[in-house]
Amino acid sequence: MKTDMIKAQLLMAIVADEFGVTVDELKGGDRRANTVIARRILVYLCRDHLHMFYREIEDLVNKDFCALMSSYKYIEECLKDEDPKYDGLRSIVLTLVERLDKVWAKVE
Repeated sequence: MKTDMIKAQLLMAIVADEFGVTVDELKGGDRRANTVIARRILVYLCRDHLHMFYREIEDLVNKDFCALMSSYKYIEECLKDEDPKYDGLRSIVLTLVERLDKVWAKVE
């Protein structure tokens, strides 16, 4: 298994833990708000932080290219928006990146 996919699976577990959902819910069709935002953030971080291709993310979360692109763009736009209502989202994204980096440093 490639290192990137191992990191992606680790990130998926971290995101699931942060949002109180299961990895299966992230991979499935669960439409609860906390699962949807968790999945969107996962897609964004896989692209932005792990530099994964959409095809790899498709395999990870069982979603099609259009859904992945939409998720990525949604989070990207929210993070660019300077409206304070997105401060919580920015904080969560930074926390997840820090958690992944700390855990990955222990693995390496």
